[in-house]
Amino acid sequence: YRAFIRPFLCKFPGEGSYFEPHRDWMYVDEHRGVSSFVFFVALEDIDLENGQVCVLPRSHRFDDMLRGTDLWSPWVAHEAVLRDRFETFSLKAGQVAVWNHAAVHGSNVTSDPRFAAGMWVCPEDAQLVHFRRIDGTTS
Repeated sequence: YRAFIRPFLCKFPGEGSYFEPHRDWMYVDEHRGVSSFVFFVALEDIDLENGQVCVLPRSHRFDDMLRGTDLWSPWVAHEAVLRDRFETFSLKAGQVAVWNHAAVHGSNVTSDPRFAAGMWVCPEDAQLVHFRRIDGTTS
């Protein structure tokens, strides 16, 4: 695998820090059986109080809809149904959570800034792609 995005992630405090359920873009052509993943590295202890990460188990297998700029899966809008089924997990500083980019995930509100590092990875020989909606009918 190779890294292709390596961000530092700061979750700022307040109601605006809530991260609704979503799926990340499709960075590789998953229709060809290739997957990409997020490595989420806690730079401090992360728990319910400061932006705990939530993931919907097995949601990376729900459909094969394209994901990218102006593309979305209509069922992700059913937040209440999804949230009830999320698994949340706390991380100690230095621990890593890994999930498939197709997995539905989000995080709760924090009252203090929360810091993490990320690394997006794909197979060494995978070509990166960017899907986007061109107009109302074409992707």
